[in-house]
Amino acid sequence: MPRTRVVALVVVGMFLTTMACWAQVGTPNIPSATPWQGDDIELRGDYRVFEEDNDSWSFMIRGEMGEDADASIGIVDFETTGEDPVNGVVRHSDYQALVLDLKVLLMDGGPRVALRAGADAQTQDSRGVNTQTMMAAYLDDVVPAVSLPIEFGNPNSTLLIIEPKIVWFGTRMPVGSNYVMPSGQVMQGPNGPYIEGFGNPIMIGGALRHRLSGNIDVFADAAYPVSDSNSIDDVTNEVTEEIAWSAGASVDLGSSRNWTLDIFATTAAGPTPATSAIAAPDGSVGVGARLGWTW
Repeated sequence: MPRTRVVALVVVGMFLTTMACWAQVGTPNIPSATPWQGDDIELRGDYRVFEEDNDSWSFMIRGEMGEDADASIGIVDFETTGEDPVNGVVRHSDYQALVLDLKVLLMDGGPRVALRAGADAQTQDSRGVNTQTMMAAYLDDVVPAVSLPIEFGNPNSTLLIIEPKIVWFGTRMPVGSNYVMPSGQVMQGPNGPYIEGFGNPIMIGGALRHRLSGNIDVFADAAYPVSDSNSIDDVTNEVTEEIAWSAGASVDLGSSRNWTLDIFATTAAGPTPATSAIAAPDGSVGVGARLGWTW
C-alpha cells in the first residue's frame, strides 16, 4: 500500500439494488445481514484509483441460495507502489484473488443476524517487493474470513450494522526472490526467511445507513483490529493498525435495470471480506464512486 497524505480514490462499481433492496447492500466495507432475495442477479464492480498509479478493482456476482442465504463469486486485484521511499527504498505490492463470499441468515425479527464466510484465493503470487533488493514477501495462497453481521432498524429509514470479523492473513510471510535474469528468466518465489505478517486480525466494525429521501441514502462505516494488524507503517514499513472506514451517499437512478450510484470516501483497500479489512497507511483518505444495476 502507498504512503500518502491524501489519496485520490475513485471507486466505480456495480451494485444491483432497488429501493427495497438497499437493506441487502450495507456499506462499501460492511455488508447487510439480510441475504440477497429474489430471482434477479446482482452484478457488483469496484474500481479504485490511488495517486502515483496505484489502483484496485473487483467484480462480483451475487445471487440467492434459498430463502435465507446468498452467495457471491468474483475477482479482486490491486497494485500499489509507495509514494515515498521507506528507508531509501520503495515497496511495490501486487494482489489478485478469486473471491467466494457466502452469507446465511441465522435470526430475523428484531435484530437480523447472519453468518458470513468467505475467502480470497490467490490467482498469482501476492507479494510486497523491495524495489532496491528485488526481494519479495509473499502472502498466503488463501485468505479466509468469517464475520457475524448484526443489523438493527428499518431499510426505509435508518439501519445500524455491527460486524465482528476475523481474517486469517497469516502471522508470517516468506521472503523470496523477485527479479528477471539477463537471460530473461524470471526468478521468483517464497524460498527464503520469514517476516511478520498481518496475523489473524479480529476486526470490530459498525455501519450506519439512513434514508434521506425516496431515492437517496447516506452511509458510513468503520472497523478497527482489536488484535493483530491490518496496515503498513509508512515510516518503518512494519505492520501496524489503522481504522478502515468509508462514508458517502447512494442515489437510485431508476430505469428498468434499477441503476444506482454511490459516492463515498474510504481508506479500505477493497470490498471483499479480506481486502475490506486492509487500511491504507497513515490513515490515507480517498474518494470514490460506485455504479450498479440488476440482471
